[in-house]
Amino acid sequence: GASSCSSCDEGTSSGTGASACSPCDAGKYSEAEASACTSCPVGKASSVTESFSCTSCSAGTYAGSGATTCTKCEVGKTSGNEAASCERCTTMDDFGEGFS
Repeated sequence: GASSCSSCDEGTSSGTGASACSPCDAGKYSEAEASACTSCPVGKASSVTESFSCTSCSAGTYAGSGATTCTKCEVGKTSGNEAASCERCTTMDDFGEGFS
């Protein structure tokens, strides 16, 4: 056996007894020395493998847990930053571009 255990870098993880670190899938991330990759939280996404963080979704987009991309809100709906979903617009000003 190994004389010591080595730590995994950010964006990778290894389970107990694993002989190598594995890259995190898109939609997941890990910090250094992680034993498992974590799904991106609601309102954030990661489109690349071996990510050490997830990118916040901007206003007008949303993402569920473990998302690989932020999804644009449908016409007539809006969202704030890091949203889990879009909400129906309540005033004409909320409709923004595309409303006619």
